[in-house]
Amino acid sequence: MTPSGEGSASRELTREAVDAAIAEYRSIGGPAFRKKYKFGRARDYFLVVEGGNLDSKAIVGAAYRYLPGGQALTAKDFSGGLADAAGKLIKLGYEVLSPGQNADWPWDEHVLALDFYLTHRDPMPSKPSAQIQGLSELLIALGKRTGVAMTPKFRNAKAGRVTRRWRQDEAL
Repeated sequence: MTPSGEGSASRELTREAVDAAIAEYRSIGGPAFRKKYKFGRARDYFLVVEGGNLDSKAIVGAAYRYLPGGQALTAKDFSGGLADAAGKLIKLGYEVLSPGQNADWPWDEHVLALDFYLTHRDPMPSKPSAQIQGLSELLIALGKRTGVAMTPKFRNAKAGRVTRRWRQDEAL
C-alpha cells in the first residue's frame, strides 16, 4: 500500500490526526516512536513544532493510525520528498524544514553562542580551532538532548554554520 493507494492511506490526512501523532511522539520519545512505527531518523525533511523538529515521515505514517478505521503506514509506504509526507504536512499548514536548512536557534543556543562570542571575539577563533569545535559539540549535544532532529550540517563548525551565524548577526 502507498499513500496514494487504497485503504487508510487513501483517506485525507487531517490536522487532528497529525496532532495526535505529535502528542504520541512527545509522550514516548523519538527513538521509541520510530521503533514502534518502523521508521529511521529523518534525513531530509523535519516537522517544525514548538520544542523541536520531528521526523516528518514517521509523524505522517503514525497519523494515519488516528484516522477513523486507520492503520499506520511504514517507511516503505512513502517515496519521500515534498510530494509525499512533507508535502502533506505543508498542505495542512505545518512548517517543514527542508534539506540544507538548519533549525532556528532557540534561546539557549543564542545565549551559549553570544557568551562564546563575547568571550572570544578579539580575535575570533577560526573554524578548525578547539574552541569552535567545542562549541559546535556543545550545540549538537544540546540539540540531541532537546530532541531536535538534525541534518548532518546541524551546528557543524566544519560547515561554518556557527561562525557564519555570528557574522550575520554583527551586520545587523
